[in-house]
Parts: sequence; C-alpha cells; structure tokens
Amino acid sequence: MANDIRDAFDHIKADEHLIESTKQFITQNNQKKPRMRFQKTFATACAALLLAIGITGYSWTKTPVSYISIDVNPSIELSLNRFGRVVSATAFNAEGRKILETLSLKGKRDTTAVHEIIENETMQTFLSDEAELVLTVAEEKTQRGLNRRMKACSNHLSHECQHIRADIEIVEDAHSYGLSFGKYYAYLQLSQYDSGVTPEDCKHMDISTIHELTCEHEQNETTDGENAPSKETRCHHHDKKHNQSHKQEN
Repeated sequence: MANDIRDAFDHIKADEHLIESTKQFITQNNQKKPRMRFQKTFATACAALLLAIGITGYSWTKTPVSYISIDVNPSIELSLNRFGRVVSATAFNAEGRKILETLSLKGKRDTTAVHEIIENETMQTFLSDEAELVLTVAEEKTQRGLNRRMKACSNHLSHECQHIRADIEIVEDAHSYGLSFGKYYAYLQLSQYDSGVTPEDCKHMDISTIHELTCEHEQNETTDGENAPSKETRCHHHDKKHNQSHKQEN
C-alpha cells in the first residue's frame, strides 16, 4: 500500500516538500490503522469473552441440575445447581407452604436445607412415630455427589427416613400433575399394581398411604408374574413394627 501511495503522488504537481510530507503522513497513519484495528478487535474479543464467562457463571448458579423431594404429609421439593446450592424451594401442598413460609433456603447447601426443613417446628408436628419420611433424589448423570450426601444425611435426621433414588426424567412429568417428583415416583410404583389410580388421587394422599396401598397390592401379587414390578421398583417393606430403620435405595 505504501508504494501505491507514493506512485499516486508522483503524478501530482506541487511543492516537492509538501508532497513528501503528505506521503509520509498518510503512510504512517495507514501503518498505524491495522495495529489500532487489531487492538480494538482484541479488546472487543476480551469483552465478549468476559461477558460469556459471566453469563455462563450466572447460568451455572441458577440452572437446576438435581432435585430433592421431601415427603411426609407436607410435600416439598428443592431444586439445586451444580454446586449443590438451593436454587428454589417449592411446596406442593398447604402443609408444605406453611413450612417454607418460615424458612429462607435459597443459596444454602443441600444438606443444610434438608436439615432445616426436617427440624422445622411445623414439620415436627407431622413426624409422629407412624409417619413415613421419604427423601427422594434425582440428579443429572454428571452429578454424582447428591445421592451419596442424602444417604448420609438421612442417617443423621431426628426421624427415621427412607432414602430413594429416582430418574431425573420424571421431574417434568411430576410437575405437570402438580406433584413433587418424590410423590409422583411413589404413584408410579402403585400404578404398576393398580392401573386405575391417578396422579390426582395421589395428590391428596400422604406418602405413607401410597406406600401402604402398594404393599397391600404387592402381597396379593405373585412376584414372578409378567406384570409384577421389578425388584428395584417394588415397595420392599414399610411396616415399622418389623423394620423401624428400613431404607430403600435403587
């Protein structure tokens, strides 16, 4: 480009000193422009990268990748980000809403949030000796720690607790019926014996009732039949007279 500029000025008749000064000015400025353009491009790219990192980081802290369902009669569900922090807490019945009104769980660690819910004064009124407390967990395949943490957590609660692992794919379906995914999971087990039961029926039952119905059907079914649920999905045992510390894990 510098040679082209010099050639162009060779055809102009003017003071030689003026022509030479003008050539040098334009040549120098054209040499600077690519450098300036690179600097501007680089700065823009850096700004875009920082923005992308910021958006990604924000998304990571706000996007649920795992869930905990806490069901007794109160039915509460926690949505967690990939760092095990509570993104949201949702109640699926009036009893659950009453409990959440007294708690601030957003941003807390999963184990801390579960303890606060279970040890809540209002929740304790539902935890009689006969009441069944169920923790159901669902997590994306990339998340491996939640199930282990909840299993350990269930061993240190003030009330006997059953720990269950469910597929994360059922969460969306559960919400479409207005159920926590833990109660929906229990419904799915019951529906394998009783095709007439509906999610709406289970919405108005506590978790103990759903499990008791499943056990009653199980006792009347032959476990070797084609229609019998697999060992992994059947209700194994919920009679607290015989097994006060039973925990189920798939």
